[in-house]
Amino acid sequence: ITWDDARFVCKTLGGDLPSEAQWEFAARADNVDGAVWNKDSIPDPGSYAVCRGNSFNLGPRFDAYGPQPVGSKKPNAWGLHDMSGNVAEWTRDRYFMFTFVVEPSNPTGAAFGSNKVYKGGSWKDGEKMLNVTKSDDEDPRYWSETIGFRCVYPIDIIKE
Repeated sequence: ITWDDARFVCKTLGGDLPSEAQWEFAARADNVDGAVWNKDSIPDPGSYAVCRGNSFNLGPRFDAYGPQPVGSKKPNAWGLHDMSGNVAEWTRDRYFMFTFVVEPSNPTGAAFGSNKVYKGGSWKDGEKMLNVTKSDDEDPRYWSETIGFRCVYPIDIIKE
């Protein structure tokens, strides 16, 4: 899905795409490491993420090749599934190679730039890109089977 279409869906449903900071806060779930599997006694990214090792490398003959149903792997500490792997997710923020202002809390992204940030890595990515502190960017018109989205909503909508 393109960034424009993902944002349209979220807005239509009363929400929006998360900022990069909101997305990462939810993905980390109070984990400063950025890789939730590192808290396990035997760290295994494949237990939390549909990724290169347990999907892409298998090849198209296997059912596990490609994106999988949400929740097919372990959730993070807050019960959120697929924050790493499966499909990377668009955020609301712009990407620009230089940051002129660093906001102390809840940063809103670059003031310049046309590309949009996505995070989380996908079923084609290795462990490095699955770390929730990593991000990438793309033209908002771009779409791929490796990029999806999730919406965030104002608290008053959630409480209804």
